[in-house]
Amino acid sequence: MIQKRYLINNDVTKRAFSPFFIVKFKFLLVFFLSCINSVAYFDMNKNMQDAYISIINLDFDNAIGKIEIEKKLENKITLLHENYIDVFKVFVFDQKKYYRQLNLNKSVRLDLLEKIKENKSPYFLYTKAEIHLQSAYCHIKFKNYTKAIFDLVTSYNYLLENKKIYPEFVLNNKSISLIKILLSNVPKEYSWTLDLFFSDFDINSSVLQIESILKNDSLSIFHTEILFFMTIFQSKFTNNKQQLTFYLDKIGDNYKTNLLLNYTTVLILKKLGNNNLCIDILNNRPKNNSIPFYYLDYLHGLSYLYNLELSNAKHYFEFFVNNFRGRNFIKSAYFHLASIEHLNNNENEVNIFLANLKDYGNTYINKDKIALKHSANLSSYNKFLLRARFLYDGAYYQRALDELNKIDEEINFFSNVNMKTEYWYRKARILQKLESSSNEIVSLFKKSIASKSNISTHFQPMSALQIALIFELQKDYDNSKVFFSKCLEYKSYDYEKSIRKQAKEGLKRIANI
Repeated sequence: MIQKRYLINNDVTKRAFSPFFIVKFKFLLVFFLSCINSVAYFDMNKNMQDAYISIINLDFDNAIGKIEIEKKLENKITLLHENYIDVFKVFVFDQKKYYRQLNLNKSVRLDLLEKIKENKSPYFLYTKAEIHLQSAYCHIKFKNYTKAIFDLVTSYNYLLENKKIYPEFVLNNKSISLIKILLSNVPKEYSWTLDLFFSDFDINSSVLQIESILKNDSLSIFHTEILFFMTIFQSKFTNNKQQLTFYLDKIGDNYKTNLLLNYTTVLILKKLGNNNLCIDILNNRPKNNSIPFYYLDYLHGLSYLYNLELSNAKHYFEFFVNNFRGRNFIKSAYFHLASIEHLNNNENEVNIFLANLKDYGNTYINKDKIALKHSANLSSYNKFLLRARFLYDGAYYQRALDELNKIDEEINFFSNVNMKTEYWYRKARILQKLESSSNEIVSLFKKSIASKSNISTHFQPMSALQIALIFELQKDYDNSKVFFSKCLEYKSYDYEKSIRKQAKEGLKRIANI
């Protein structure tokens, strides 16, 4: 990907670099060029490729050293590299101060680019587009969707212009596809932008375009970045095992040397239900990076918890809350620490962690909101049900069923209606995964619906949704419609947007059948 260096003010440059002029006015020339800043080019040369790789490896110190060399030579692609550093700081550290710094630096970088009136490199417009696109990543992370849409539209227009000038420049397609995938992360109330600015919006074709780029070995330097952002912004919306497996194949063994790919691999494996491999990968994650990625410690604790390796889980959750200074997953980590101590019958420790849960962290994300809500009832929570919940999340379905079977005879005598609701729901979901009889599964989901829980959990609306999906698969569309509609009757519960979306899509599918 080494590009030819392109210079601005070519006539001036030719005169300036004539042999006679250099000999006679050497020192004056150096002073003149430094004052008027007349030279600007965009060169993804070997030094800049190495800097980019260092950034992707979170080795910012090494990258900055290489960037400084190129900045002295007026290589303006350094602006893009510096923006990359700011973006990855936002994602890794998850602190608002880095988000603010990115926005400040972004304005300065774009001002510098606007002063360049002409350039013959495909990286000129691409750099502008990428700075806007990368900012949009961060706006979405911080739920600033108005700014995100502005940056996505601006980036998209630059890329379309660049594609007209340089149709063979493949990175245009990479970024255009990522923009369309990113738009799927924008809440429904902003969906009008799709019709207004993106007439050819098609997420499926965008995913296919990304996959073709990932198959292109000549662009392998960009694969880590693509896989990282695809995992964050797209894989959570798909359970397509073929697609997720493709991503894993492209990562290969590179997760052993790159923390971003280590993270990506673990998230994909969790979707595929391979928690044991998650543990193994996290146990062997790379340690040679210049900045810590504490979220991996949270995932490490979670992976051990899902296997009920409580001591190991506690170690990593404690390391996370003691070191991480970001906004998210703090309450969730404290909830899991309290859950571990509840399972260990250490109620004094439970109370300490629950107090920390209330005092620290935020509720920007669902995991933290749910942790705060469920913390009030944790001390009285049935331990068999709690173990089953964790084992289910780790895809240890038979072990989870074994835990529930231990309280089969007791469940009808439970005084806590909410736990009854979860029991029936959880058992039905486990039997779904174990491919048991549909009639038995539907019966259990109906028991969950009928239990009249008074807490705003997702168990009852999700039960209605699952029954509707089972009936749809059986081509019993009348009953399917009844339960899709039943699902939509519930209000104000966990994961509401996702569940309601699925119910509405189900009603649309069967409307004209």
